[in-house]
Amino acid sequence: MPRLAIFGSSHVLHLESFWRENPRSFRFDCPVQFIGRSGMRMDKKFDGAFKELVAFDPDVCFLIIAGNDIKKSSTPLDIALKVMAVRRKMMDAGIKKVIVGSIEMRGRTRGIAPCVYNKIRRKANKKLLGFLGRWCVDLNKVWKFPSHYAADEVHPSATKNGGCKKLLKLIHGCLTWAIHQ
Repeated sequence: MPRLAIFGSSHVLHLESFWRENPRSFRFDCPVQFIGRSGMRMDKKFDGAFKELVAFDPDVCFLIIAGNDIKKSSTPLDIALKVMAVRRKMMDAGIKKVIVGSIEMRGRTRGIAPCVYNKIRRKANKKLLGFLGRWCVDLNKVWKFPSHYAADEVHPSATKNGGCKKLLKLIHGCLTWAIHQ
């Protein structure tokens, strides 16, 4: 029986909370682990979470990361290459399949204007889609700003038809697809 993981920043914590409060919404027929850290960047709060991921030993992982890594000085290529390096590290650790979720839009950001953040994010996502093809999923196709966002304009909302539900449905489908590849 395959083991599934959803790994990344605080978005994963929001998704896990929604999933636990709505257990009938998305049934996984195999073990699934949500591993997330608030404020996680690829160079901060990553190592402990990564050790937890490796200890769980999933066959398939859905990665949601990089939103906290974008700064004024970031280039889209640097961000995309860092995400690719994280994916490679996961695969080198024995995770057979890693699906990368696109970097999410934000209405509020720290230390960078939202319009600058979103410009870098869009270009980095294009690069990731080019590098990974079907192994990169555009979260923004189902998670619309601002209607599916929480009041903080960063995280998915936990309302009945909000961002958590939309994202979990997409992620559930991606993980199910990846098991059979």
